[in-house]
Amino acid sequence: MSVRLLAVERWVPGAEEPPRVKRAVPAGRALVALARKVPGLEPQRTGLYQALGPEKLGLTVPLFEQLAGEGFDAAGTTAPLFHYTPYGPVLSVALDLGCRGPFASLEGQGDEAVLAAGQAVVDLEAGRRRHALVVAVRADGAAALLALEAGLGLAIVRGFGASEAQLKARLEQRVGVALVARRLQGGGVAELGALLAEAARGGPVAAMAQAGENRWSGLAVIAGGASP
Repeated sequence: MSVRLLAVERWVPGAEEPPRVKRAVPAGRALVALARKVPGLEPQRTGLYQALGPEKLGLTVPLFEQLAGEGFDAAGTTAPLFHYTPYGPVLSVALDLGCRGPFASLEGQGDEAVLAAGQAVVDLEAGRRRHALVVAVRADGAAALLALEAGLGLAIVRGFGASEAQLKARLEQRVGVALVARRLQGGGVAELGALLAEAARGGPVAAMAQAGENRWSGLAVIAGGASP
């Protein structure tokens, strides 16, 4: 699998006020601001891939609390989707930019960024879309975005293992070169983007994340042309 890294962006609450976007919550407004900054993006040929972890509960609980206290009528028609589900911020980006998909939400327990980026690369290589935005948000309005483009640049291979050592060995076997192990802490999209940028500068990287006692997910990332 081979793609180009276009951008890695992060939005921190309080740094500045994100632009106003109709119906969007703060996290959705932040994601829209980041997506608008990506150079050369073709929205109609762009897929969205959400990395969704434990924050899903924090993004959803307010809806159930309102329904329990005020009933369904108080929630309105669009608020449940845009304001109270973890998918609302991504929907705001799709509507603002006019993205046509695919749209995917990859859920994990620490490996969500690896899963989302891996699926994005699969779709780019298959020609389903030219661009892919891998995104993540938090309930406090923080957001991160990783933009990828189909084309020569980074060869990326997915892998899974029961341990860190097993996963690294599997990835190295598949790509045929030694990899520098880099462990993701908390499944972060921005952190994964930084590792892809590191690999683009010439250092083969194994980006790995633990999602359970016996579950590891990872990406082998190598600068170059054709896929291994």
